[in-house]
Amino acid sequence: YSEKRANKDKYDRDQNLLKSQKLLQNPSLIKNKSRRYFIKSEVDEKYILDEEKIKQAQKYDGFISISTNNKTLPIPLILDHYRHLYQIEHTFRSFKSHLEVRPMFHWTERRIRGHLSLCYMTYVLQHYMLRQINQKNNKVSENGLRRALSRMQVSHLLQDGDEFYLRSNNDNEEVQNVINGLKLSPIPSITSKGHIINYLQK
Repeated sequence: YSEKRANKDKYDRDQNLLKSQKLLQNPSLIKNKSRRYFIKSEVDEKYILDEEKIKQAQKYDGFISISTNNKTLPIPLILDHYRHLYQIEHTFRSFKSHLEVRPMFHWTERRIRGHLSLCYMTYVLQHYMLRQINQKNNKVSENGLRRALSRMQVSHLLQDGDEFYLRSNNDNEEVQNVINGLKLSPIPSITSKGHIINYLQK
């Protein structure tokens, strides 16, 4: 039992009840939605609030059951792993959306394995960077990290046989949080190829 969950369950039920009452005002919109709401049908396709369903839902506010096929695990360990389930779900969402693991435009096993490996390495690197950055309570999100990295660009210039590198403007809070969190040394606005090579070798 969790009081926090009980409050959430009550809030969710109240929201469901409000939607149920709105649907009852326009029965033509109900159709197959009655199972999702506190609504039941009577004769002649008339709909009313399902009071019994509401009472049953109230009885389980704050309770959740967790099952496992490993009976040797201690209960605190099972609960701890369950609390981290959201991280696994978040990882799958990140793979499917931001890292674009699918749709997959590869046909050979070698290319498919390479694509999946690259997505996995990208996620690990992203996760490591976020942990390093947020150790100082910078609170940089995945989207914030991607925005910052897209701003941190260097252009390669050639002039009279000399090579130069022009850095983009880093006067942005998200960019500064990433630079400071990863303890990166600042790069001058314009720098030489040798300086860039030395910078990358540090």
